[in-house]
Amino acid sequence: YQLGEKNGTLVAGGNGKGSDLNQLNGPTYLFVDRDYSVYVSDYSNHRVMKWTKGAK
Repeated sequence: YQLGEKNGTLVAGGNGKGSDLNQLNGPTYLFVDRDYSVYVSDYSNHRVMKWTKGAK
């Protein structure tokens, strides 16, 4: 997603709420660092998940 774009691409989701590594349970904050890694705080699982650019 580029700044100003009107369309994006779905890159995560569809696994429902839970505690597995491919699930979130209370996502609260999102942060993208200078290397384009994405961090999501997962409130109910007491963790922060990190996805690096190009992760699958």
